[in-house]
Amino acid sequence: MTLQNSFNRVIAATLLSVSAISLTAQADINPSEVNAWLRAFDANPKAQMNAPIKKVRNHPNKPLKPLFTAEQISSGKFIEAKNKRRPQAGRIAYKQDDQVEDLVDNSRNSIVRKLEDMSAYQSAQLESQPWSDSYWPLNAGTLAWRYADSAHTPTETNYDKTLKYVLEDKFAADALKNASSLDDLSVAEKYDIL
Repeated sequence: MTLQNSFNRVIAATLLSVSAISLTAQADINPSEVNAWLRAFDANPKAQMNAPIKKVRNHPNKPLKPLFTAEQISSGKFIEAKNKRRPQAGRIAYKQDDQVEDLVDNSRNSIVRKLEDMSAYQSAQLESQPWSDSYWPLNAGTLAWRYADSAHTPTETNYDKTLKYVLEDKFAADALKNASSLDDLSVAEKYDIL
């Protein structure tokens, strides 16, 4: 036996023993099967490592039992049972000194605690206006905008008129035959033709 084969056998035996230890609690390990696998590995390591793994159930004769009864499922009580078993890991315990004011700067006196006081927050004026996307591409129809169509201007302020124009059927057979009519179609309409 060469040094390489000995090394391969030691590696395979180590891997099998580790996996066998982890499986002993779940299934009965047959030592003759392990020895047969090792002999096959020793004869042809590459073929044995590429061979499909034999799958077994721990208890092949024992039917799988559902976790919950049909009554629990139909009544919805299985949810309560699941919630009792769910781990609390990752949840932070509530502390008596947890205060919302600690999350926001300068908020000791500005936290609204009554619904009536919220009417002041129905409108606001900011010192600097945050950037927002342009309204005009959306108004023009975005991908449905027929940017080469001279019959429609993208600066149309009447959204209903724009929508009606965008939804207009440009796919008539005669329009598809005419190359200049194809140029007038939107990006989305050209993609649909493909």
